[in-house]
Amino acid sequence: MPKLLWISQFNLHDSSSGAAKHCKALLEQLAKRGVKVLAIGGFVFDSIAGAKSTFPKLEAEVQQDAAKKPPIALEQNGINYLYIPTSTTSLSLLPHDEEWRIYTAFCRQLNIFRPDVCMGYGMALFGTAVHAECKRRGIPHAYPICNGNHPYYNFWDSDLLFTDSAANAQLYAQRDHLNLATTGAFIDKDAYIADSGSHEYITMINPEPRKGGAILAKLALLAKNDPELKNEKFLVVNSRGNFGSTVSVLHYEGDKAATNYKPEMFDNVSMAQNTTNMKAIYALTKVLLAPSVPKAWHEGWGRVASEAVLNRIPALVAKNGGLEEAMAGAGIALDVPSTLHDDPARMPSDEEIAPWLEALKELLKAKKPAAKKSKPELTFAEWKAAESSEWQARFDEAARLLDIERSTDRTMAILEPLFAKRASQNPHIMLKGQLRFGFDGNPY
Repeated sequence: MPKLLWISQFNLHDSSSGAAKHCKALLEQLAKRGVKVLAIGGFVFDSIAGAKSTFPKLEAEVQQDAAKKPPIALEQNGINYLYIPTSTTSLSLLPHDEEWRIYTAFCRQLNIFRPDVCMGYGMALFGTAVHAECKRRGIPHAYPICNGNHPYYNFWDSDLLFTDSAANAQLYAQRDHLNLATTGAFIDKDAYIADSGSHEYITMINPEPRKGGAILAKLALLAKNDPELKNEKFLVVNSRGNFGSTVSVLHYEGDKAATNYKPEMFDNVSMAQNTTNMKAIYALTKVLLAPSVPKAWHEGWGRVASEAVLNRIPALVAKNGGLEEAMAGAGIALDVPSTLHDDPARMPSDEEIAPWLEALKELLKAKKPAAKKSKPELTFAEWKAAESSEWQARFDEAARLLDIERSTDRTMAILEPLFAKRASQNPHIMLKGQLRFGFDGNPY
């Protein structure tokens, strides 16, 4: 049985991080294919909101002395987790001593677990130390690149670089001259497809300015006076971004001080808080909006677009990174107004937003009105049956392209040469370590 050790300061149970959700699902799929997986991490999260769903008391507990707390071990979906307590959930505030605890736990498990391959994300000194330790011991290291945030580092100390989207691979090839393998998305349909729903809302998840919050706001304002859209309702799911905060910084063209927008102006917009129960969100959704702003935020994939179209919900996305791949043809992709690229909090003009308004109207016609209004909630089968033949074909093809087993096949194929080296059988896996531990994991 091949063995894989995941190592990062970040926590894989972060529901606010697309990278964490992607890699956690990837590891679960590898475990299903017979790979023995151990994941070591800390309690660093993109947002404290992403921690509370799994660790509801974490915000209070991190105030206590983390150094006195033992590692937290748990087993879930075929993966063994070893989380090292930290006194903060922010990477920038993580003390050296606590980062060192995570690193020494990693070195100890190299001796005990003896992996064939190591994997994990996170750069800076911690990441380079991990990569160096793997190379010192002759253990292949695979780095999953989940976004465009690693410019100008050549990853000389990694044996494999891979990513989810062709757009990401192209970015790193052109900008950094790196060769990345592509796998596709890892989305467990059972975890995200709603059995039934009312499908009432046009939904955006994480409505901060760089994710296109200004586009959502402009659409909502214009919808109130549009004959075709005046009865439509919008829903925002606050994650790292909060719609109320976004509204407070929106401004007119050329005048960043003109922040005259107030939350009460958006009475057709409802807010929901970050949740791990995304089925409930998609049960309410009839069109998904993902208008991330280029330059402000490169979308490596755009996971929510994939989750939406797997729910047979059309997506209106930006031409930004992997978002078009993520919606897999079951939606419309448009250019974000260029004036927002350097100033994502600028409210688009009526002219600039017009293509988005027309595209939204088109996507709202993807389902037959009679079927949608037949009863308060439709089963998944009824929601599917409401599609025209064109949209049925689009959603069926999207489901094929986004199938998790397809992505798993690709990942197993690119990892196979690394597993074939059988690093766990390397007699120097312990002798060449930077820190001296015996086979039992105890220092000597």
